[in-house]
Amino acid sequence: MSADKGMKIILVGCGAVAERLYAPCLRHLVDDGVLGDMVLIDRSEKQIEKVHRILPNASVRVHLSEVDTELDGSLVIVALPHNLHARATITALQAGAHVLCEKPMARTVEECDAMLTTETASARLLAIGHFRRFFPAVNVIRDWIAEERLGKLISFRFLEGEVYSWPAASASFFSREAAGGGVLIDAGAHTMDLLLWWMGSVEELVYSDDASGGVEANCILKLKMQSGVVGFVQMSRDWPLANQYYFEFERGWLLYTCDIVDSFRWGWSGNHLAYHVVIEDDLGVGFDRLPKSVRSGCTMMRCFERQLSNVLAAIQGKQRLVCPGTEGRKAVGLIERCYRERQVLRQAWLPKNEQAKLETFRNDEVRP
Repeated sequence: MSADKGMKIILVGCGAVAERLYAPCLRHLVDDGVLGDMVLIDRSEKQIEKVHRILPNASVRVHLSEVDTELDGSLVIVALPHNLHARATITALQAGAHVLCEKPMARTVEECDAMLTTETASARLLAIGHFRRFFPAVNVIRDWIAEERLGKLISFRFLEGEVYSWPAASASFFSREAAGGGVLIDAGAHTMDLLLWWMGSVEELVYSDDASGGVEANCILKLKMQSGVVGFVQMSRDWPLANQYYFEFERGWLLYTCDIVDSFRWGWSGNHLAYHVVIEDDLGVGFDRLPKSVRSGCTMMRCFERQLSNVLAAIQGKQRLVCPGTEGRKAVGLIERCYRERQVLRQAWLPKNEQAKLETFRNDEVRP
């Protein structure tokens, strides 16, 4: 079905990401006449009511199976707990739907491969919700690294963390079976995606976290990229970190603050002057389908709308898909490798006997 005639949208999962991000963006596209019928699917009456207030004309269902005959040619947005991503995506693709699946693509590479195999067989489109790729600043940083604007990249240091405050609709984020892990596979899915998108493949890594049978709240990752660039990543769910990415180049440095969509700081090595760059270009991604009311200004919500617009345009063959399933698999592959090679994070505040107990946990006891 053409987006010009009103693409049918089926939103599967009405938790926080649906309520806070997808529903407001979909409402804009409905008001602009881009979208047609809409269906909301969730087992929770409370959650579906919250999203239905934003999308009052949408139909409501409990299970994806209730719309089997409506899937062909529609766009299914999978916004479910991680362990349900693969199953829902495969069901939708097999029924003839295109899919935009929230990050992470799945819990394991095996699940990702099953999704990609189904995508190929169905001749439909599978996109993954790494929407940070639509931040103008993120795109300019990628260009500067590739163009060696400040010389070759030498090293990087990513610090990202806060006290967990996401209004999750369930406890799935804290279950290894449901989520696949903790902070690394949740917020870290975005971080790993950008790291690989900016700098290419990883050659060596040393990973440690504080999981002791459950999911990790803190992790540290030391990397050597195939390009020779070395880096450090620290993430936390219970400790405020700087929430900044620092890059050291041959002739300068760059400092990016997480989730700032349109600016970063940079300077020359040995120069006390620092520069603040504000990016205002559209990057040519998706603006032709956005309503005029959201075309001015550069906000996180606008970038999320860019993602939806890009998926709709890709279905029509008008744009390349910015984050296809093959890219989502890369981030999951790196995360899975980290969990597979996991070491126990040294926790200096613990007595020696307690730290020793943590050391006894085998790697296979902290993986799904």
